[in-house]
Amino acid sequence: MSDIIVAPEMRDLDELAVQLARWLSDKTGNVVSVSNLDYPRGAGQSHETILFDAEQDGRTQGYVVRIKPGSFTVFPDDLFAEQYQIMQAMHEGGHVRVARPCWFEDDPAVLGRPFFVMEKAVGRVPVSVPPYRDSGFVAEATPKQRRRM
Repeated sequence: MSDIIVAPEMRDLDELAVQLARWLSDKTGNVVSVSNLDYPRGAGQSHETILFDAEQDGRTQGYVVRIKPGSFTVFPDDLFAEQYQIMQAMHEGGHVRVARPCWFEDDPAVLGRPFFVMEKAVGRVPVSVPPYRDSGFVAEATPKQRRRM
């Protein structure tokens, strides 16, 4: 995987940890601490995407926050709320493996723009830098492996 951060925008991760901990504590009704915030490497150009861990009652869960694009957009219409709804339907239907979407927040007062939080899923991600069509596991896959993907 690439070591390059390709996020369209970046923010102060210490400040974001405080904001997310406050928001998650309100959402869950429990005290939540947030740590290990990081941008994914080589992926995440279409949205500001940040990986993090949340600890509650001695249990840690990995999450991802995806924040609606601001001034920089890859696509003409981001269909942000629809992305969350489609992920929710795919997860609930069980037909496609997708990270479990947990919460959608449309109030821009929380992080500056709407966002959603999903569980962090373990797996390989085709990256944009370098392009997955040129190198890496997708480019190197056999025709049979590509059909499965």
